[in-house]
Amino acid sequence: MTTEVAILNKQAVAIASDSASTGYDEYGRPIFSTANKIFSLSTAEPVAIMIYGSASYMGIPWETVIKVFRDKLGDSRYNSLRDYGQRFVQFLQEEREFYPEAVQDTYVEGHLYDYYDILRNIILDNIEYHFENKEELGTQEMSTLIDDIIDHQIKVWKEGKTHIQDPEVFSKRFLAKHGNTIDQAIREVFEELPISEQGKMRLQRLAAHIFVYYPQSNDYLTNTGVVITGFGHLDIFPSLVSYKVQGVAMNTLKYKEESHRQIDHQNTAMIIPFAQDEVIRTFIDGISPLMDTIYYNFIEDVFGYYPQFIVDALADESGLDQEQRMDLEDRIRQIGIDNFRDGYHQINQIKSDINIRPILTVASILPKNELAEMADSLVNLTCLRKRFSTDEETVGGPVDVAVISKGDGMIWIRRKNYFDPNDNYRFLNNLK
Repeated sequence: MTTEVAILNKQAVAIASDSASTGYDEYGRPIFSTANKIFSLSTAEPVAIMIYGSASYMGIPWETVIKVFRDKLGDSRYNSLRDYGQRFVQFLQEEREFYPEAVQDTYVEGHLYDYYDILRNIILDNIEYHFENKEELGTQEMSTLIDDIIDHQIKVWKEGKTHIQDPEVFSKRFLAKHGNTIDQAIREVFEELPISEQGKMRLQRLAAHIFVYYPQSNDYLTNTGVVITGFGHLDIFPSLVSYKVQGVAMNTLKYKEESHRQIDHQNTAMIIPFAQDEVIRTFIDGISPLMDTIYYNFIEDVFGYYPQFIVDALADESGLDQEQRMDLEDRIRQIGIDNFRDGYHQINQIKSDINIRPILTVASILPKNELAEMADSLVNLTCLRKRFSTDEETVGGPVDVAVISKGDGMIWIRRKNYFDPNDNYRFLNNLK
């Protein structure tokens, strides 16, 4: 895991990343190491790239992928930062020597089994919930429950984003090529569960969906976050574009653009955290994003349920029939929810006025050295919080910091090395 941050103002971008890299041995034990996650993306323009999530792309270290791209890019210039992002995604799609057919098949099989394992656990958790609530589930009822869960998963995936122009055509081709692998995975993963024939057909459809769509609520499978920031050739102010990249199946890259953020005359500063971002967001917002969500959901539930209690308490005196009671309950509920959402909007405005806006106001006028210091401090704050908690210390190690500006290009403020730079003059002369 990792934590990263980009801070943008009109003058420059400061980016910082920790060095933690987590893998697992054959027994599931975590292995921690250090990794480089910030790189220069162009030798001609001030453009940088940060990586988080998976450490490799189709089995190739991201550092290698990025440096091959940079070499191929050469002195080419693109007018906007976003053009660099689109060119990088195109490179991932078209660089066929990275992923021969055997590598693609291995990727498909691994992700297919990973997702089916996740789905199996969802099914078992639902069955356990029914048993805990002393609900009898026969074979037929269990089969119906599983069908409903699979149908819900199909809906979740199909509502997600995709860049593939004709998903149905891709899905048919995918099922024709990988049908045997899919059937084998279904047998091995769901062997003891009473899944109907119709349910198995839906599982086959799901197999294609996981290589087409990005669900909006969750990324169920391993992805890499790719953050590209800096200046295109004609850009006056910096900008940032971020992607989620999964891999290539059927010679088709699965990815999505997550955000595109630009500094302009109105938006003069941005602080954008990535990966494990809760500590940085707590610092900026003044409240933990988890607690904010819990608070919102709890209060909304209260406003959703209390009208029934009010109407029930008045039932004997009101003289209302069932239809009138339900109508009154709905009206009270809607009034309560509307008022809660108005109040929550006001709370967010206060949060912005007290916490967010003052920080962004200061960030908008910071010189480059202090912009770098701020980015460094925010990443170190996350490292400190993880170190003094009972969680796995999945964030840590040396913090790499760089500043990208139109005039100076990409400047390393702090960069770890696995060697002594004084003994490697050739590296220093070719530092990128």
